[in-house]
Amino acid sequence: MICFDQVCKSFCVARHTKVAAVKGLSLSVVLGEVFGCIGPNGAGKFL
Repeated sequence: MICFDQVCKSFCVARHTKVAAVKGLSLSVVLGEVFGCIGPNGAGKFL
């Protein structure tokens, strides 16, 4: 099983400006499951 709890990731886009790409993500994927994340523009990643 793969578990994530409250994952956050942000990027600096200017000298003093951060943009949150992921905020508070929690999920569990058990053996045999296929899980994909798809964004609003259709781009995605598989876990």
